Amino acid sequence: MNGKLCQICQRYNFESNSQLFSSSIEIILIGYSLAAFISYMADAVYVQKKTGYKVLQQAKDIFPYLMVSLMIYPIAKGIEWMNIGLYLTVFTQSAVIAVFYIGVLKLLGSRVLNDIFSLFSNKKT
Repeated sequence: MNGKLCQICQRYNFESNSQLFSSSIEIILIGYSLAAFISYMADAVYVQKKTGYKVLQQAKDIFPYLMVSLMIYPIAKGIEWMNIGLYLTVFTQSAVIAVFYIGVLKLLGSRVLNDIFSLFSNKKT
């Protein structure tokens, strides 16, 4: 690249390769989120048919996790805006998000999180 912007960056007026990378990741994550939502709805309908566990009740059960996940986005964006370099940004986002997610769910008394911790803390004899 010899200090020049890649052709894609030039074509779409990105100032740097990291800006291109960041925008691409966001688009991929939005598409993945939409696909995951559609998949979840299809699974919820199937589970309701097989078990009688209503779709609305399933949605109520995952709502706290959805809210915590949505709160993470502005945190991740804030870290990105700090312009601390690509690798340090990814590492910092990963660490802060993991601590935030686990911490909030622990404070909310998540049974799922407690079950996961109990699986890892029990030693098999």
